[in-house]
This record gives sequence, C-alpha cells and structure tokens, in this order.
Amino acid sequence: MRGGRKPPLPTRTRGHARELRHSSTEAEQRLWLHLRAGRLNGLKFRRQHPLPPYVADFYCESVRLVIELDGSQHNEGVDETRTRFLESLGLKVLRYWDNEVLQQTAAVLEAILGAAQDRTLSPTPLPEGEGLKQKAQGGCMSEKVSKGYQSGFANEFATEAMPGVLPEGQNSPQQVAHGLYAEQLSGTAFTSPRHSNRRSWLYRIRPAAMHHPFEAMRDGRFHNRFNEVPASPNQLRWDPLPLPVEPTDFVDGIVTIAGNGASSEQSGVGIHLYAANRSMQGRFFYNADGELLIVPQQGRLRLATELGVIELEPLEVAVIPRGVRFRVELLDDTARGYIAENFGALLRLPDLGPIGSNGLANPRDFLTPVAAYEDVEGNFELVAKFQGNLWRAQIDHSPLDVVGWHGNYAPYKYDLRRFNTIGSISYDHPDPCIFLVLHSPSDTAGVDNIDFVIFPPRWLAAQNTFRPPWFHRNIASEFMGLITGAYDAKAEGFVPGGASLHNCMSGHGPDAATYEKASTRDLSQPDVITGTMAFMFETRRVIHPTRQALESKQLQGNYYECWQGIRKHFSGK
Repeated sequence: MRGGRKPPLPTRTRGHARELRHSSTEAEQRLWLHLRAGRLNGLKFRRQHPLPPYVADFYCESVRLVIELDGSQHNEGVDETRTRFLESLGLKVLRYWDNEVLQQTAAVLEAILGAAQDRTLSPTPLPEGEGLKQKAQGGCMSEKVSKGYQSGFANEFATEAMPGVLPEGQNSPQQVAHGLYAEQLSGTAFTSPRHSNRRSWLYRIRPAAMHHPFEAMRDGRFHNRFNEVPASPNQLRWDPLPLPVEPTDFVDGIVTIAGNGASSEQSGVGIHLYAANRSMQGRFFYNADGELLIVPQQGRLRLATELGVIELEPLEVAVIPRGVRFRVELLDDTARGYIAENFGALLRLPDLGPIGSNGLANPRDFLTPVAAYEDVEGNFELVAKFQGNLWRAQIDHSPLDVVGWHGNYAPYKYDLRRFNTIGSISYDHPDPCIFLVLHSPSDTAGVDNIDFVIFPPRWLAAQNTFRPPWFHRNIASEFMGLITGAYDAKAEGFVPGGASLHNCMSGHGPDAATYEKASTRDLSQPDVITGTMAFMFETRRVIHPTRQALESKQLQGNYYECWQGIRKHFSGK
C-alpha cells in the first residue's frame, strides 16, 4: 500500500469478513437472495464488505448505500458509533431488525430501492437561501445541503448550514455564534489588488491547527520530480491508465505524468492521472502546492470539502483551491481522469475582447457549494502535499467541520457542455485559444502559466478550408487528454483516458488518414462534430515527462508512425 496508510483499527478484518459470509443469519440469507446479482433494479450489492475498521452487512458502491441487519444481541450504543463513522465517509446507512426482513421483506426491499434512487438524483441548485435552512444531523453532511450550489465565478458568497452562524458587520467577533471558531483562509497575498484578492472566512467547530505533527510518507507515484530525466523533443502518446485491481483510493491512485516549474516558485504545473476503485476512508487530503483542476474521464465523484460538497461526473470539471481539505468518494465502482496542479496564479476566466460581453465559459455556469459540515470524532489521517512530497498526520476529528463561511476563495465546478463554442463562419480554423475555458496568468501579458482549452462538439462550416486543427509548431507546450469520443485530428490511437504531449516546437497535427479525408471532402455541407470532448493543458514552459511516465507500459512507442504515411504531393511543376 503506497504512502504507509495508518493501520486498521482493532475490529473486524477482511479475513473476518470472509468468515461472516459463511455464517450468515437467516435474515441475511433472505435479503441476499433478493439483492445478489443485481436483482434489485440492477443495483450491485456486496455481502459482508470491509469498510475499515468495520464490515458492512451489505454495501452498494454505486449509490454509497450500507444496509445493516440487527439481531437481538446488537448493542445500540455500539451501533450508533458505527453508523456515525460510516456516515462520516459520506455513506447512507439503513438499519433493519432481522424480524423486519423475515416478516416484511417486500416493504424492506421497497425502502432500500427508494433510498438508492434518492442517492442517484442529479445535483440541482436549490432556491436562494435554501442551504441556510439545513442542518447536518448525526455527523453526516445532509443530502439536501450537499446538493446545493451558488452560481457565479469567484463571487463574494455567504452561506451557513445553521441559522445565525455568520457574524453581522465583522469577520472575527470575540465569540462566534454556537461556540464556533473564526478562521481566515487566504488564497492570495493580503495586499493583492481588490479585484484579484481571494480569501474566505470560515466558522468551524475546531481550528485547522488541531492535528498531530506531520510525518513524511515514503515516495510514491504522486510527486513533483520533473528533473528525473531530460525532456526530449519527441512527440509522446500514452494509452489510458489501467484501473486498479487492489483497493486504491483517489490519493493513492494519482500518478504524475509530467510537469514544470515548482510550487516553491509559485509558477508551473504538475500533470497527473488518477485511477481509483474505492472511496477515501478515514482520511482527508489537502494540497499546499497548488490548486487542483480535476477532469473526470470515467466514474462519478463526490468531493466532500471544508466548504461544501460537489458531485462531479465526466464532462464536468472541478477546482479545489490550494489548502482546502477534502475527501473523494466514488459514486461508481471505478473512477479515472486527469489533474492539472496549478502552482501559479489562480485560474480565472479569460477576457473576451472583441467577442463582447458573452461567450465561451459564462460566469453564471460555475457552481460553488453551499455550506455543509460533519461533527465526527475518531482516528483519522490527514494527508498533505507540501513542496512536492506527501505528509501525513493523525487527526481525531473530521476537518470538514465548517458550519458557515463567506468569501470568494472556495471550490467550484463547471459543466463543459455549457461552453459557448465560437468559431469561423468564413474561412480557416481559428487558433485553439478560441476554446479557452480557464487560464492562470503569468507575469507576461498574454503568456499564461496554464491554459485549459477544450475541443467540444461544434459545427465546422469554413469554406475552401482544411477544417480540422492544422499542422503546427508552437512556442508553448501542449498536453492533451480525451474525455469521450474521438478527436477530429486523429483517426486512431488517441482514445478516451489516453494522453499526448507535444513540447515546444515539436511538430504535430492531423495524422495521415485524417489529412487525406479532410483535404478531399465535399465542403458544401458543414461538418457536425458530436459525441466528443478533448482538452489541452498548455503551458509557457517545456513540460518534462517523469521517469515513470516514460517507462510505463502505456507509452506508445510507435506514435510517430501516424505521420509517416503522409504523402508527398509536390511535383515541382
């Protein structure tokens, strides 16, 4: 297990889970008969599933649902502690007596199905102020609160999960309501210009300083070692990262592919892939090196953060600010995707210039969660990324205990399907910066630390024009990924979950098959590109692949061959 995660608590173990499967009660056997093999509306349940330090009687990963059966020997105090812990992981827990299952089987199954359907509802914004009325009960972030969002990009938000939490007219009163502590979280320097100053005031159950000392974790696959091997001018391409076989959560599943700069310089980017098959259990994470732009390719995620909960699916992206503590829960059996770790200036929307006041990514489509909190005590692990290394500390409570907050430094998400694509309606394919979603400015005007660009569904109608992206050499360096479908400049080899890297002045562009097709096609009708979403992390610095990326089995050794079939048409006449 990478990173030396804390040992499980001295309760049931994986081996004991196997024993429990062979000594099921009559009620467990009856319920399993109806749950196994997807018999309940296709839901995939597991029996006696380990959720360290406990073993759940029945568990459905896709909807994060636990079912516990209680016989006459169950201790209510122990059961309550167990339930609170499981709920702290973002799980829904249903408890039934054995005789309920045996005598009212249909009613129990109907209740389980109803709870599962509630857990699969898509998050929708609540009416203004709705999030202020909800209170987390029993140490669990309430479902209603966790599905609430506030609209706008970097707005001055104010939200509370209990009435009266936010102080009136000041930030740090002598005593905060409800016995809470006031704490400022600063994402920019105190003296940053007001238009770019980002900070939030948090009102929490315990200050963030409350944890044991950090200890270094042994080196793993998530790092910022970008000088291990010399960067080459070769075009590079990778197949998707394999999904893990062993239990692997989000943090353990991150693999660093490439990057540049350094967090100590507050400039540059780390580029990572992730692949996971379990939720983070009993641990939390924050990144002191940079903000995280998370781009799911497969599998839905629930990001439970200090400032609220974001539910995320492929074709949406989320940004977790530097320093914000969070836990990643899987809403499906597996998850895979991409991460840009921004060491530089905070991501922001680009200016539109002559485009006008509307277009590209519109500010109102960015969603920031309303306040939600956990009040849970236990033996947990806090993992930090600091100066390129992972550190861990013991913490005796959930750090997701912010009951209310106000400010403009907070996590957010954006649905890429809402991007207002703009292109040419006369001739020539425009520069790819016309597809810019977010960027991290540098100290040189017009030259960014990072550009996040997408290639979404769109119409290509330019006349007498080679319509796909053209052949190109660029002073910037480009890392590309594919979320779904096919990229219109590559006929094959670049698949969802895969990646490519074209560094400074390395030639790239459409492969031979794409060129032949696009250069001879009938242009009297538009090309309607559907069912695709590619993206690019573009940087001003050369992107250095890591040793593990260059030595991985996913690296395509024959990528260069896609251009070798391009024919010579010049005759000299």
